[in-house]
Amino acid sequence: MKAKFLIAAVWCLGLSMPSQAGTLKVVNENDTSLTVRLFVEGDPAQQALTERCCKMRGKGSCHLKTNPGEVLGATHYAIEGETNPFTSTGSCRNLRVDKDYQVTFTDDAIGTSCIARRLN
Repeated sequence: MKAKFLIAAVWCLGLSMPSQAGTLKVVNENDTSLTVRLFVEGDPAQQALTERCCKMRGKGSCHLKTNPGEVLGATHYAIEGETNPFTSTGSCRNLRVDKDYQVTFTDDAIGTSCIARRLN
């Protein structure tokens, strides 16, 4: 009986886990390197605790997973990309942790732009 209960609990937990995490496809359409930061908006102390960086060299893409545990239980986060510290950064805000997005960073006249498209 305990074994059946354990199997049922693990199976239910497995079904609920994917709905709590999202995927983020980051696309760099710039010819130059792009530094990407993912963070919770709001309190600067909380932002510093949750900030994640990755660097992309030139055009390409990468995938990131988001889940509430990585952003201190928050339901929303922001992402920004920077190609040069002297130009403006592109940012996409108010993204949900449990949704999938494709975020594209493009080069424009004053720096980098961010375009987020929800996939689910």
